[in-house]
Amino acid sequence: MACPRTQDLSDRRSRRRGNGGIDWYSDPRPVPCAHRIGTFFNGAFACDDVQATYRQLSARGVEFVKPPEKQPWGEFAIFKDPDGNQFVMSSN
Repeated sequence: MACPRTQDLSDRRSRRRGNGGIDWYSDPRPVPCAHRIGTFFNGAFACDDVQATYRQLSARGVEFVKPPEKQPWGEFAIFKDPDGNQFVMSSN
């Protein structure tokens, strides 16, 4: 099943969570790509200090599937949301 490349976002209601500058959307319509919920997100969140952010998020109950790891290009960690989607957090 293919996901649509564009979606009409006019019915979505946004709400801001915390000071992170991330807008979360709720949509009363069925999710057209529900089969992808709980899979890997193709992107990354950038932060200045992966170790410090890891400690802060862990203390707030965020589940990490991979703790911070240093690489030649920088540092990264992988965390999950309540639906099981995985997100990369990285710095350089």
